[in-house]
Amino acid sequence: MFRVLEKPKESKLKISKILNFTIISLTIFLIVFFLATIFFWYVDFHKEIVFKIAGVLLGFFIVVKILQHNFFQQKKGVFMGTLIFKENEIEVLDNIYSLENIATVRIKGNDIKGEFRGLKSLGTNNELFINLQNEEKLVYFFEQTEENSIKNLSVLKSYAEKGKLAESNYESIIANSNYY
Repeated sequence: MFRVLEKPKESKLKISKILNFTIISLTIFLIVFFLATIFFWYVDFHKEIVFKIAGVLLGFFIVVKILQHNFFQQKKGVFMGTLIFKENEIEVLDNIYSLENIATVRIKGNDIKGEFRGLKSLGTNNELFINLQNEEKLVYFFEQTEENSIKNLSVLKSYAEKGKLAESNYESIIANSNYY
């Protein structure tokens, strides 16, 4: 059983923009600090000490920002219900889709909560695409954890054997590679 999320809102503010802004702001701070040091030289400031303090502050702010992004980032989306893969049906948010009414199923993403792939994953960037026989297309976002991973589901093999899940998609899921 997986937790289903509402569609995450695309953030207009990316982490690279935040880090760039932080680094630029701190650089401007260092330049102003340097100019103030020269200007107030008579107050007995020493350039070496000032630069060491400014460098430590810059490093500290960068490390804090990276830690905040990796460990204290908020969930993307609100949990709305559950996703259950069964032998002859898929149950999502109290809707039951029989395999007979499903044309194809595709699972995108191998985002597993807690895994570190450059950044600590929240496990919420996974999508389930269901194409029904009546041409209706459904998309659901769900969370994977290390304990509750899509690759551990034995029912997916039967979906692939019945032609509902593409063989390449199934193999990518089992290998836990980037599957689309």
